[in-house]
Amino acid sequence: MVWIRFIYKINDIILVIIGCVLFSGGCRLASTRIQPILPNGMPLISAIVLMIGASLLAYTLKRILRKKKKK
Repeated sequence: MVWIRFIYKINDIILVIIGCVLFSGGCRLASTRIQPILPNGMPLISAIVLMIGASLLAYTLKRILRKKKKK
């Protein structure tokens, strides 16, 4: 039982790290001039990576907070 909780915590930490890396990479890509560019001047790939990273972080935080409420 302890191992299962430990594995879930490790999975949550890995998801948070991946989300942070994606979000950080999207921010760095936003400063480049990669085509195609959105009307606000941001590269399309940067916007996609930012959305994926932010949604992964939101999902993981929601999952962590929901687990704590059940206990």
